[in-house]
Amino acid sequence: MKIRTGFVSNSSSSSFVIFTKFLDDKIKFELNNLVDNYNEEKRNEKYSGEGGFLHKNNYFILGQLDLYTSVQIRNFCEDNISSEYWSDNY
Repeated sequence: MKIRTGFVSNSSSSSFVIFTKFLDDKIKFELNNLVDNYNEEKRNEKYSGEGGFLHKNNYFILGQLDLYTSVQIRNFCEDNISSEYWSDNY
C-alpha cells in the first residue's frame, strides 16, 4: 500500500487566473460572456467531472478550468490578452 502525504493530482483541469483590472472594456465584456457561458455549461452538466466554476470580481477571474470544454476561453486569452495578465498552469 502506498501512502501519499502531499498533493496528488491526476486531473484534467488546470489553475486559471486572469488579472482584469487593466483590460480594455470591450475585452472584459467578451471575456465575461465567455466565462458566464462556461459557468452555465458547468451548472447544466449532470456530472461536471474535473474543473469547476470560474470566479469573477473587479480585478480577477480565477478558478479551476476544465481542459476539454474551455478551449474558447484559452483561445480568447491567447489572441486578445497579453500573457503578463493571465496564466493557465497545467
